[in-house]
Amino acid sequence: MEVFISQLLNLQEKLFRSALFMTQDKTKAKDLLQETFLRILENKDKFRQNNNLSGWANKIMSNIFISDYRKFLIQKRYSDLIITDNDIAYLSEQDFMIRHSISDLMNAIEKLEDKRQTILKLFLAGLKYEEIAQEKNLPIGTVKSQIHQAKEELRKLLK
Repeated sequence: MEVFISQLLNLQEKLFRSALFMTQDKTKAKDLLQETFLRILENKDKFRQNNNLSGWANKIMSNIFISDYRKFLIQKRYSDLIITDNDIAYLSEQDFMIRHSISDLMNAIEKLEDKRQTILKLFLAGLKYEEIAQEKNLPIGTVKSQIHQAKEELRKLLK
């Protein structure tokens, strides 16, 4: 175990440079490095002794960075969806189209079950079924079903 920690600490400077390259910010790079070390230590039992620790650590860091960046993009999409009550929203997929003021639509969405509401918001933010399934750790069929059921509930609520 001490050998593993020693090897990991020897990679600290190299990993920090990688983190700095990804984030372009020293504070964010330190946070990313800290999160990477935490994730490595939580999963040290999954590391095979003869594997490349540096490559494994870089892969973990890249995955954390990508995951955090996706979350940032999702939040940004929601903040960009601020529209006045006079604007009209369109939810389209195949034949499905609902046309209502944003306030009516948002009020209806808020009445949905939490799980369904979250999945629908991700869908409306532009994520694909596969991305939602991965983000929420759900089977793709469940995601499709939840979105379909949410649309049906919205139809009823908006009549």
